[in-house]
Amino acid sequence: MNENLYYERSWLDGCFDFMHFGHANAILQAKITSNNVNFSKYKCIWIGLHSDEEIMQHKGSFPVMTLLERCFHVSFIRWVFKKGVVQNVPYVTELDVGVNDAYCEFVLHGDDLVCDANGKDCYYNVRKENRFLIVKRTEGVSTTEIIQRILTDSYKERDNIHDYNFFLQDKDDLKLCERLSFFKDGSSRYCWVYNKKFDNILVKGGWNWTDQDNIVFYNTSRMFDMLNAGDLEVLEYIKEKKFKNCKLIIGLKIGDETCVNNFRERLFSLVSCSLVDGVLINPSTEEIQNKDIKIDHIITDDSQLDIINSRFNYLTSEVIKDRIKSQRVIYEARNKKKLDS
Repeated sequence: MNENLYYERSWLDGCFDFMHFGHANAILQAKITSNNVNFSKYKCIWIGLHSDEEIMQHKGSFPVMTLLERCFHVSFIRWVFKKGVVQNVPYVTELDVGVNDAYCEFVLHGDDLVCDANGKDCYYNVRKENRFLIVKRTEGVSTTEIIQRILTDSYKERDNIHDYNFFLQDKDDLKLCERLSFFKDGSSRYCWVYNKKFDNILVKGGWNWTDQDNIVFYNTSRMFDMLNAGDLEVLEYIKEKKFKNCKLIIGLKIGDETCVNNFRERLFSLVSCSLVDGVLINPSTEEIQNKDIKIDHIITDDSQLDIINSRFNYLTSEVIKDRIKSQRVIYEARNKKKLDS
C-alpha cells in the first residue's frame, strides 16, 4: 500500500436502511471529524454498505430497502464521495476488506455498540488497531422506531400543524437544520430554507440567487415521506438531465395523516441531499405567482418531466409500508429484540 495515499480518507459502514436524517448526520459528523485529522490531500468519506444477506444473517431480517436502493440513496448525501460508495462489505468490519483497499486510515461509527449474530463487537478488529473513531449518535430517530410507527399506524395520530409550529420555535432543531444544510466541505453554508415566502429565511444559504440563471422550483404533491430512491431519481433527472446545472428549490408541504416521517424528518432529509439547493416550507399560492421572485422554471406535476427508463419509479411510501406489513411477524420480533437490548 502506498503510504502517501493511506492517510487521506475515512470509512463509515452500515446498513443505511431508510437512509433517514440520523444517518445523514452521522456522515456529516464523520466529515467534520475527518476535517480535524491532518490528511495530506483528500478529506473525503467512503461509505460501505452491507449486503441484504449479511444483514439477514446478523439482524434476523432483510433490510426494508434493497442494496441497490440503499446505495443509490446514500450516494446523494452531500458529504459522501460519490465514487466512494462500496457495496457488499462485511457486517463485521475487516480492515483488509474494503477499508485498506480504499486507502482509509480511520473507521468511524456512532457511539451505540453494534454486535454480530454471536454478540461480538463488529468493530473489535478496528479498535485493536487504534483506527476507530466515534461520532455521536443522533437521538430521536432510528430505523427501528420508523418501522414501529408503520407496524402500529401511530403516525396517523400525529398533529402535523403542531409539529410544524414546534419546529419553528425549537432552537435546537433550527440549529440542526442549519448543520444539515452545510456544503460538501462540512463547514460552510449552502442550502437555503425558507418558511412560506422567500423573504422569510430560516437558514441562510451559501449561494446567491442573483448570480444564477437557471433556478427550478419543484412544487408538486410529492410529500418526500421516507425519502427514497424513487424521489431522488426524479430530482436527479431534473438537476442532471432536464435542467442541467440548475439550482433546485423544493416546495415542502407540512404533511398529512399519510406521512410516516414527521415534518422535521422530511425537511432534514431534503436539506442534507446533494440534489437540493433550497427548500420552501409550506409555499403559499401568492408566493408561487410572485413575479418579483426570480424563478426560471416551475414544476407542478411530474408529467412535465417525461422521465424515461426509470429504475425506481415503483418505489413509493406506500410500497415501503407494504413491505413492512407483509413481513409483520419478522419485523415485530426484530424490533422487540432491539428495544429489549
